[in-house]
Amino acid sequence: MLAAMKRPLFALLIAFVVIVALGTFQSRNESAQQAAAAAAVDDGVVTINWMIGHEPIHYFLRAAQTFKDLVEERSHGEIVVNIILPETQDERIDFRDQARGMLESGAVDMMQAYTGTFSNDAKSIYALDTPLLFRDYRHIDAVLEGPVGESLIADIDTHTNAKALAFTFSGGYMSFVSSENDLASLTDLKNLRVPEQGFNAAGVLLGQLNVTPVPWEAPNGDKYSFWSHLTTGHAQAIEGVYNDAIELIDGGEPISILHSKHRVLFTVLAMNTDVYNSLTEEQQAIVREAAIEAARAERQEVEADEARLLSDEKYAQHVHELSESDRELLEDYAAQAEDAAAEVAGQDLIDAIKKEAGE
Repeated sequence: MLAAMKRPLFALLIAFVVIVALGTFQSRNESAQQAAAAAAVDDGVVTINWMIGHEPIHYFLRAAQTFKDLVEERSHGEIVVNIILPETQDERIDFRDQARGMLESGAVDMMQAYTGTFSNDAKSIYALDTPLLFRDYRHIDAVLEGPVGESLIADIDTHTNAKALAFTFSGGYMSFVSSENDLASLTDLKNLRVPEQGFNAAGVLLGQLNVTPVPWEAPNGDKYSFWSHLTTGHAQAIEGVYNDAIELIDGGEPISILHSKHRVLFTVLAMNTDVYNSLTEEQQAIVREAAIEAARAERQEVEADEARLLSDEKYAQHVHELSESDRELLEDYAAQAEDAAAEVAGQDLIDAIKKEAGE
């Protein structure tokens, strides 16, 4: 009889322990989700997982490595940055649909993402896509590292679960690139298939140039690289950056470049908000400064790529400069695209960006 009574009591005890354990697990799991993929702490060492999941991986890797070196040195090993690269093409992510979600949900601690992925909520970001808004690289530096840049960071911080640390660009200025058509003037772009990759104002400009827009995702499912759109025939021209053009030429492609320098492909070094908030104030300062310096170093490397493209005859022979009349026409188109950007981002912000160039 006593043994029979002990069995249900023992069963109840086991059930209680299981319930407590499950409750604890659920609580911990919820906390983990709330803290994103929060920087793991082991014996006082914080680990930040920086994922590089989409193209252009070579640029993103340079910025990530610079950041890693600076943070680990300045924190004296208290912070370790783990750079995660996709091992196969299938592991790459869609920069539009997946990158932001992975960062904000905490699937990753940190990444470099295209600024446009945040623009639906942080409306000021739309301004960065305005064609011909930036005069040169020094103008860009002044905007990104000055009061305007701080306001853009605040907009992302306020309206998303990402902590923006610094702005840069992947590849610098964009020009029109083709592998099957000679691009000597803007009229050569008419009716050519061009992938839509911009946000708002950038798309307005393409419409004015009378190109034939095609989806960013190619029929073969590739939506990650610029150059594959040309080599697969999905597009007849792309808005490409200097390193893309250099790689294509090195690969033997018959590349033609219309050197329009009409817009910049901006990116942001960002961390999951909860991960950032889990750091001490000193660690946050180290992370912020390292991000700014890594972003600056990437921009300098991009300038070097541009100089290489324009000075080395191997590449320069593929480049067509805009005529004076084409430049004026592009400026007229850009003014209309600017109006579209101002409707969303605000004219005051556009004017503030121009002011940094002395306008």
